[in-house]
Amino acid sequence: MIHWLTLAMSIGLGALCGALHRGGAPTCRTAIRLGLAALAIAVAVGHHAYWLGGGRFDWSKSLPLHYCDLATILAPVSLLIPRARLLRAVVIGWGLGLTPLAFVVPVVAEDAEPLRTFFYLASHGIVVSVAAYHLLAQRLRFTRADLWRALGFTWAYGLGTVLLNWETGFGYGYTGPAADPAWLSRLGPWPVRLVPIALIAGGLLVGLYLGIAAAHKFAKR
Repeated sequence: MIHWLTLAMSIGLGALCGALHRGGAPTCRTAIRLGLAALAIAVAVGHHAYWLGGGRFDWSKSLPLHYCDLATILAPVSLLIPRARLLRAVVIGWGLGLTPLAFVVPVVAEDAEPLRTFFYLASHGIVVSVAAYHLLAQRLRFTRADLWRALGFTWAYGLGTVLLNWETGFGYGYTGPAADPAWLSRLGPWPVRLVPIALIAGGLLVGLYLGIAAAHKFAKR
């Protein structure tokens, strides 16, 4: 229940910031954008400090190389460099297309260590919020070019994690030999399951693009 609630609150926060951005004066828009960036930076610093310290560090899973961990870094940067269309496209694609999976099929149980649960929810939630902000601030614009930017970056980064995991046996990006989380085994043995993983990621991004395009068309009526 807490995962779904966090997802709804994250979308709501981003949508509110995006709506205020659209209706505000230039100075107000800057304040909203930088305020959200400061919140995203604070969450990212806390989240990565948690995994890199306190005796929890593990080379195989603590580095910020998972898609959602990298997204916590890209999200505030996309707010600080608002003209970087590649960053914005990736954050929207990952934040609204891929990251919600962390709430639908969470890898951290609700009864896990409280601090771990908090940073899991906060780190994924802030990415969703920033993505929703970008989408609303841009008046529901996620163009075909943005889709290709998000797809290209996603698959290129995925290839990088495959090569890293192949060499080290790690599982970053869920593209490693180990079936962690366990549901990955349903997609077949490694490396065969890399194909459905890539197709699922691509399908979610395409589905997001089509949904946004339909919403944009409806809003113009």
